[in-house]
Amino acid sequence: MSRAKVILIRVVASFVYCLRRRAILRVKNKWIVVTGSVGKTIMRQTLAGALRQAKQNVVSLKSNYVNELGVLCTLFQIDNFSIKSLRSWWALLTKSPVSGAYLCIELGADFRTDILWFLKRFLPYAVFETTTCELDWTQVLQEVKVERNTLQHGSTFTYVLDDTSEIYVPPVEATKTFLRHEKIELTEEIIPYSSGRLVQQTCQNAEIICDTYKVTPRCLTYSLTRCLNTKSSRKVFLMNEVRPLLVTPAFLYEPILAQLRQLDELYFVGNKQVYAYLKEQLRITYLEGSDVPKWKRVMQERIAGGESLCIGIKVSAYYHLEALREW
Repeated sequence: MSRAKVILIRVVASFVYCLRRRAILRVKNKWIVVTGSVGKTIMRQTLAGALRQAKQNVVSLKSNYVNELGVLCTLFQIDNFSIKSLRSWWALLTKSPVSGAYLCIELGADFRTDILWFLKRFLPYAVFETTTCELDWTQVLQEVKVERNTLQHGSTFTYVLDDTSEIYVPPVEATKTFLRHEKIELTEEIIPYSSGRLVQQTCQNAEIICDTYKVTPRCLTYSLTRCLNTKSSRKVFLMNEVRPLLVTPAFLYEPILAQLRQLDELYFVGNKQVYAYLKEQLRITYLEGSDVPKWKRVMQERIAGGESLCIGIKVSAYYHLEALREW
């Protein structure tokens, strides 16, 4: 997201807050704030699901809003907000805020300095920090890390998840710990939240590992490692660039070049400047977006022919390649 758009969102959210301030200050809620580089959504949705299961009043939007407007949309229970929609604006300016609820939000993504805006207007009740990125792959990451610590200091309950290799495993223990803190008992086990982001399936002698949600350094490495660790005799991997492009390709990809060289076949769809860098380092084939369906059919034919393959797919939904999930 451009700097101009970040500023616009902040200005608009501040204006709306001023207009609705009196209504906002009349209500009391418990803000549950999830922050970190990877795993925020799965943490938020697992918490929200457990609270709903325990018959608690909870608001957690379907959309993964991680900005100042998203905070207000949660408070006023407005999902799928569109800045171009008059209906969305009418709801934001007239709807009564929710009261007496757990409000589950995500703040402080690696590219977002939105925590201090939140703290000037609201008080976090519970803070969960998920897996954080080892690399400073965005210019604002150090600033975000400082904001995350500030967020924790204002909370009643803080839980920092240990970094794990299984970044898509639902954080059940963290959720249970919070429920015990709240003296909330479940009559049944927590239903693990699953967004279907990572789909692993077996087709004849082939393993398909597909994640088309988004591409961050941590998520790319995770999918790549899973592919390399399979017992298949031939490893095939399709990926696009890490987004957004805020640093040089060399900075992002040098740490995983050794792993990428272990692949038998490597394919790339996306930014051609990133591809040009990778081509200098690796044996890699470029695919246009329109080539991907044909690539998939070729892979399916190879699977039908009995070839032992592991096909790893790590591409962003930005490229509208969700059809790759179904094999």
